[in-house]
Amino acid sequence: MSNSQQKGSSAEVNADVEFDSFRDIIKEREHEREDVQKKTFTKWINSQLTKAQRQTVDDLFHDLKDGTKLLSLIEVLSGRNLRPERGRMRVHHLNNVNRVIQLLEHNYNVSPIVDY
Repeated sequence: MSNSQQKGSSAEVNADVEFDSFRDIIKEREHEREDVQKKTFTKWINSQLTKAQRQTVDDLFHDLKDGTKLLSLIEVLSGRNLRPERGRMRVHHLNNVNRVIQLLEHNYNVSPIVDY
């Protein structure tokens, strides 16, 4: 291998290392941004729930997944009485979340939420 070929391959390796480092920085910043958004939204939800003396959210994704605190939030924001289903099965959780989605679609003109 000639000296110029070695320099070329060395430059390619350095470029790959720099690209990987740059990609890692971007991923880290994306995660930081997501964390800030999650914390901000959690604080906003808690401020709304606290005003109505409701149970607050600790972990956004975990606490909203069964739909009970989500229904509570919608109750506070809409002034409507929306009692959640009391069961612990997945079907009850889905029904709670579905009630929130239906209320948003029919009363507030919110487009359907789709999970791909």
